[in-house]
Amino acid sequence: MAIIIAGIIIALAFFFSQVERNPAPTELRAALAVATPEKAVVAISEHDPSLGSPTAPVTIVLFSNWQCPYCTQWHRTVLPELQRQYLNTNRARLVFKDFPLSQIHPQAQASAEAAHCADAQQKFWEYAQRITQPGTVLDEANLRATAAQLELNLDSFDQCMRNHEQAATVAENVQAGIKAGVTSIPTFVINGSLLEGAESVAVLGAAITGASR
Repeated sequence: MAIIIAGIIIALAFFFSQVERNPAPTELRAALAVATPEKAVVAISEHDPSLGSPTAPVTIVLFSNWQCPYCTQWHRTVLPELQRQYLNTNRARLVFKDFPLSQIHPQAQASAEAAHCADAQQKFWEYAQRITQPGTVLDEANLRATAAQLELNLDSFDQCMRNHEQAATVAENVQAGIKAGVTSIPTFVINGSLLEGAESVAVLGAAITGASR
């Protein structure tokens, strides 16, 4: 089953030819995202990793993966300030969804599963913070070493990885992204409107403000 699911992810990623995206050059993209007439519907589970209150007026769904350079740079440089200004102040909520591009990122699937295995021990964001550091190699040894650094139960982590217990979760996230119209990473779905690229706090803030009106 795990092999079949992984095959589906690779096939879908290849078929839709997704690419990585740089940030947009201006804040015009934020206005365009809010004005998009067709709203994307993304199902959110209580098990999806998230930051901020579920009662926040704006929900941002982030489709990303851990081997995408633009994505990891965004996590390091933009997310902390977004969290300070918007997520910790009940202005917005961020929900994470995987979108591994396995045809160009051979370690994307394994690292996605590893992050969810960490999430099973309530350490998703701590794990994500570690594996997005510059120069991090996302091979099996380092994914396990990161779990050890966070003092996770390694027997449970190893079993989770060995049995691909989180592969179905990753596959569901990919399908949700395709259904929503995601064609590149990172992509933000802000109250149903798509915004592509590793955007700045200024651009995301403009989109959040527009979506909350």
